[in-house]
Amino acid sequence: MNDVVGRRILVVYEPSRRGGAALEEVRRLAPAGDGALTVVALAPRQPYTRCGPGGEALDAAVVEAAGRDLAAARRGLGPLAHAASFRILTGDAEHALRELVSRGGFDLVVAPGRRMDRSAPAGGER
Repeated sequence: MNDVVGRRILVVYEPSRRGGAALEEVRRLAPAGDGALTVVALAPRQPYTRCGPGGEALDAAVVEAAGRDLAAARRGLGPLAHAASFRILTGDAEHALRELVSRGGFDLVVAPGRRMDRSAPAGGER
């Protein structure tokens, strides 16, 4: 018996091998597409620099890239994509993701794995 049938699932997608593995995990866990599936891509606000393109132009390019990422995720999900919702989290994208997870009522969150940097201080800040 699949314990995610009829559940709310959130997938954080990035265009990488780990992002593809996250989609593969969702296809494995919920092959029939039962339940609600939300796929997000992060488009964090870019720091302002005096050199190069302005912050707004760079932010717009990052959002555009996140849109392409979601299009790739849609293709990667195959038939599951038809009932899924897709969102780009912008601005302080990490904070927006934490808010979505805490308020979204998801039963399962699937995110690309990260290697732990043992040299980073506690809390993940550098």
